[in-house]
Amino acid sequence: PSAPRHIRALRPLSPRTPLVPPPGSSLLQGPVREAQVGMRLGMEQIFQISNVLPMPLWLLMILAPKARITRQVMSSYLTIVPIIAIYLYLLGVSFTAPGAMDIFQKGITVATLSAEAQKPVAMCAIWAHIIVGDLFLGRWVLFDSLRNKVFAAHSLVLSLFFGPLGLLSHLITRKLTQRDPKDAISDGMSDGMSDERLLDLI
Repeated sequence: PSAPRHIRALRPLSPRTPLVPPPGSSLLQGPVREAQVGMRLGMEQIFQISNVLPMPLWLLMILAPKARITRQVMSSYLTIVPIIAIYLYLLGVSFTAPGAMDIFQKGITVATLSAEAQKPVAMCAIWAHIIVGDLFLGRWVLFDSLRNKVFAAHSLVLSLFFGPLGLLSHLITRKLTQRDPKDAISDGMSDGMSDERLLDLI
């Protein structure tokens, strides 16, 4: 006798039939795409926060460098801690992601760095790294300009947007505006007097 129709409809699985859909399968494209969109939205928010967070500090340094509040706020190293915290978080997410160590296995080259920068988390970490460096550089330019009584608004603007160009601009400005070439210029990086004593010196 023939088997019932519902039993005849069953077919054995072929040895080549995958039990789990492949990565490119349409069954997975929806959830994967949603996860990627969610990650991009989260990184976009962190990116915007890391951009906005230091702006009040830059405005104080550029528009009111001699104001007491500017000197009090920027005298504290805590001003750069929030951005460093964001950077550390992004760094942790980057290094715990799958394939995070591939760049060290393949070698650090322009090609591998460019590929890594395509990842939202890695790009945000790189950007936070730049922001921390620029802010610390701007802080040094501010204090050095106050010590040596050098105009530095233009150099601070350059530091905000172009980092090292701001430092170069300040060093050139400091040299050109030095009234007496024999006068020693105090360098904030090698000055034995700490930034915490700046309020007592000005």
